[in-house]
Amino acid sequence: MEIKSKNVGRIAERIAMNELEARGFLIVDLAYTSKTLANVDFIASKGGESFNVQVKGTSNPLPSPSSRWAVQYGFCDSDIVDKKRPLFNSRSEFALKADVVVLLAVNSPSKYRAIILPVLIAEKAAQMNISGYYRQPKDSGERRKPHKVWTDLEPAANPRKANASKDAERALLKKFENQWQTLGGLIS
Repeated sequence: MEIKSKNVGRIAERIAMNELEARGFLIVDLAYTSKTLANVDFIASKGGESFNVQVKGTSNPLPSPSSRWAVQYGFCDSDIVDKKRPLFNSRSEFALKADVVVLLAVNSPSKYRAIILPVLIAEKAAQMNISGYYRQPKDSGERRKPHKVWTDLEPAANPRKANASKDAERALLKKFENQWQTLGGLIS
């Protein structure tokens, strides 16, 4: 199965559910509810605790050995760039809010990288990214147009210039890679 931007979301959700089910979590998939719940994709329960999980999938075709894995946080708009509202849990009309955000870089259903973050850490990482790019003016002085918020999980082999902000963001994400059992540290 080829992973494309059109199907990566649902595939990423299924991967996350499979990983957690394999670790003894009970999953309630909200994709089949009568209402779309923008902040939460599924609920994971184990040991009397339940966590609302949002998954962000990115297709990673990795055509060559020099290609880098990338994840995306979602899309920002001018209100998010202007710090008027957060990127995650920003849909206030829905009662459910995410506790955990799973960033999945998907090459195939069996080849992927996962970052499992408490929502506050996911928001911090996304805001670092937005500050490092969308809140910076273009060379012409114009404001950047808000769009997808993403990052590579490794630095470029030959970066044109050092980027301390990107390095700090990657270091933060690395701490939460493959933290399925603890849902990014929420379960002790």
